[in-house]
Amino acid sequence: MDQIQFAIAGTTTLNTNPLHTCHVDGRTCEIADAIASPSLLRGSRSAARLHSAFEFVTDVLPCAFCREAEASVDRLRGVRFGKHERNILQYSPGPTSPSGAILDPDLSTHSDRETYLRAVRKLSRLGLLEVGHRLVRVQTGSRRKDGTAVTRAYMHRTLQQTALGALVVEAYRSEMEAGKAIRWEKQLDGLRQRARSSLNELLVEFGVSLETRVETLALESQAGGVDAKRARETRYLVQPLLDALKSTVRWNDDEVKNQRSRG
Repeated sequence: MDQIQFAIAGTTTLNTNPLHTCHVDGRTCEIADAIASPSLLRGSRSAARLHSAFEFVTDVLPCAFCREAEASVDRLRGVRFGKHERNILQYSPGPTSPSGAILDPDLSTHSDRETYLRAVRKLSRLGLLEVGHRLVRVQTGSRRKDGTAVTRAYMHRTLQQTALGALVVEAYRSEMEAGKAIRWEKQLDGLRQRARSSLNELLVEFGVSLETRVETLALESQAGGVDAKRARETRYLVQPLLDALKSTVRWNDDEVKNQRSRG
């Protein structure tokens, strides 16, 4: 039989059969360890069922606020920002904005446009910028025979700060506005702490995502057919995880609202 000890209130964790391993450092996922603790196993019939359930929800783990956030902060060491990186990051809307903005600077040469696009890709790779797309219709000036205006649709790139991007702008705004070299080291430790959520915050974030997943599965299970059967089976596995989290984690309406706004 597998030897399993689980972390409770900060004690050491020994888990020879982890539910999930972190893609950042290969260690056991602390959310998975918390879910597998005895206090959260009420209602679960077996470890096998718990593993099966977790396989269906790993895609909604809040990795962006966990070790992934710490790794993103560490990657900023030695990074240099040019004019485009600074302007893009400062003028992109924050993560709580309902949508990204279409930033279309007046760039006259091909070289300038390529430099701008490289800056966008660089910020995206660093985890500071979310890049999306939006279809925009514009009138061409021509008219059809019936007098209606002719329109064309163009796909535009949208840009939006990630949660980490917003923290970077807040912490280093003076250097970015002045065009000075950014001295990352002086605030990197504080930035790492702010980017990284506590275990309880991570569990609430995960719980909110689980709740959405269960609601979606409930709707899909009413459709009928093979897909509906699969949705019912998946919901049967996932529901105990959500119930356990809501009964064990410090869960209140204000915290859930804050977590939903972050997403």
